[in-house]
This record gives sequence, C-alpha cells and structure tokens, in this order.
Amino acid sequence: MTGNVTFGDANYFLDPWMVAIYYVILHTESFLALTTNLCTLTVIVKYIHQVTQSYLLIASLAISDLCSVVLAPLCAVLPLLEGSRTWFHVCLIYQFFNLVFTYVGLANILLITIDRYLYILKPLRYDLLFPTSRVKIFIISVWIFIILETVFFISFMNKW
Repeated sequence: MTGNVTFGDANYFLDPWMVAIYYVILHTESFLALTTNLCTLTVIVKYIHQVTQSYLLIASLAISDLCSVVLAPLCAVLPLLEGSRTWFHVCLIYQFFNLVFTYVGLANILLITIDRYLYILKPLRYDLLFPTSRVKIFIISVWIFIILETVFFISFMNKW
C-alpha cells in the first residue's frame, strides 16, 4: 500500500493484515459483549424472586444488546450475497433488526435514567410512581413502538 490511505478508502481492506486485525477486534468485542450480557441475564434469572423495576429495565437492555451482538457478525455475509436475488431482502432484514436493536437499546438507557432519577428524587414515593407493572408496560410499549417506527421508516425510505 502506498500513499495516504484513510479508513473510508476502499483499498484499506485489500491488505489482508488489516482485514485480519479488523475481524480479530470485531470478534473479540462481540465475544466480550455476548459474555457480559449472558452473565447479566443469568444473574437476573437466578434472582427472579427479587425482581425490581431496575432489574426489568436492565434485562430489557441486555436482551437488545445480546440481539445486536448476535446480529453484528452477519454484516460480513452481506457482501457475499451481493448480486444474488436475495441480497436486497437480506439487506432490508439486516437493516430492520439493526435499527430496532439500536433504538431499543437507546430507549432502555433512557428508561433506566428516568428510573434512577425518580428513585433518587422521590425515594419514598418511588414504588407508587414507578411500580413493576408500569415498568413492564413501558418496556413492551417501547419495543412495539420502535418496531412499528422502524417498519414505517424502512418502507418510507425504500420508496425513494
């Protein structure tokens, strides 16, 4: 490789060593994220009798992160399918799940922030303001809203 090569340059990934380093970093990061999310879910399931609002929110975040981590290596398959009949549909499915899991993760972080804010601001009224049943409704409504929003977004973007 000669000259100045930036990350966005297509020639950057022609060097086999750079590709190898990229995939080692990607798979190491995926393995660590997968392990930590599985450990988090295992602890929450093990102590299911002590379920609190925060546990439910963290479990929802761990599930969305776990799904994102499982989906991440599939992006390496997309260039192999280019030119086939199914490439467009596989790209749409990948884009859909990628957007859903990313947005659900961000929404879960927002819900966790609101949960902690209420717990610190109103500790005596916290269980009345944010009961477990309401947290379950919030989590389910966030997942449904983001799935519907992503379907709308992808269908709208594909009409262009």
